[in-house]
Amino acid sequence: MTIIENIYDIQALLNHKANHYFCIRRFDRTPDYFFIIDSLNHIIHRTVPRSRIKEYINNLQIHNSSIYVLVKSNSLQIEPLSIDSIRLFLHPLPICEADGFVFNVQSTRHFDFH
Repeated sequence: MTIIENIYDIQALLNHKANHYFCIRRFDRTPDYFFIIDSLNHIIHRTVPRSRIKEYINNLQIHNSSIYVLVKSNSLQIEPLSIDSIRLFLHPLPICEADGFVFNVQSTRHFDFH
């Protein structure tokens, strides 16, 4: 059981490139999209459909970005993880107010892979 096999279930990633940080976050009530939140301009965001998250990660790697998967530190164990525990392991952030909202996602705000 690996993280990449369960990448569609991750709650958040951090991306770093040239002293610029992004958080790629999935919210509980809008589970089919990841929101790219820019550290320099957090008001404007882009989205990545959940079904394309692997493609997005590959795009980041091609452009020499560092990618970090957030995990719960108290879940780090050497023993194998079950499917139930890996979902908890990949959902490290506490529930926030935004998790209670269903966001209106516009296709014009999707990340451009070209």
